[in-house]
Amino acid sequence: MGQKVLITAAASGIGLAVARAFTSGGAKVFITDINEQAIETAKQEIPGLLATLCNNGNRSDIERMVPAAVRRWVAWTSW
Repeated sequence: MGQKVLITAAASGIGLAVARAFTSGGAKVFITDINEQAIETAKQEIPGLLATLCNNGNRSDIERMVPAAVRRWVAWTSW
């Protein structure tokens, strides 16, 4: 089974570079960020990238994001 990676605050900078590296290595990558436009740009740049808005300083965002990522990972097992 392939690698599945969740990277927070990853729509730009170091986080995006890490997402690129994992994706180029064949991993299925799910990123979060607070910048919706940056997420959309990252998704256009990296084919197959999954993402959601999430403010890591907001507990309810994190509680919503984790199940969303897990649902995607479960779906990925059928790839």
